[in-house]
Amino acid sequence: MREMNQTSSLLMRRPDGSQWARISTGLATFGLAIFMFFPGLAVHESLHLVVINLVGGHASLVVRPWKFALFDLSLPSLHAQAMPALDLGRQLVVNFSGPALAAVLFAIPLLYVRNRPLRLALGAGVAVLVFYAVIESAYLLDDAFLNVDFGVLSTPEFNYGVPLAMCAVAGILAASGPRKIRAR
Repeated sequence: MREMNQTSSLLMRRPDGSQWARISTGLATFGLAIFMFFPGLAVHESLHLVVINLVGGHASLVVRPWKFALFDLSLPSLHAQAMPALDLGRQLVVNFSGPALAAVLFAIPLLYVRNRPLRLALGAGVAVLVFYAVIESAYLLDDAFLNVDFGVLSTPEFNYGVPLAMCAVAGILAASGPRKIRAR
């Protein structure tokens, strides 16, 4: 018969060193992924500027307020803009290429880094940049062809919430530890 004081409840476990180590690894991975978000965003916008010039446009960097949909709050937003506006094909190349090229740059260290939490943080950064490549292209194509109001696509809650969730998933995966398959 099992002892009555044994339990499988996570809430009832005594916080031992390995559990705290996993939690701190997860938090550190989450923090690193968030920290890497900002250089990723800067590289992404910088590459928009480069691509605008490569496709024959003239680019400027614009800071404008970005109003939240759910809160009475605005944040300054950095945006690369072609002057004058580009045609649809070239703008699509710009919208996709800025974050996609940044994702490639952030993926290169994944070839060399072996530390799992660091790989997860880098992977989250790459996933965020791929998300931006898709969403920026989708928004442009919707505007050009479907003209359906997907207002949520352009809100800060969505554009920062999804990347925040990706960083959180990286932290959770790091905290869960490496997957080990045991023979029964």
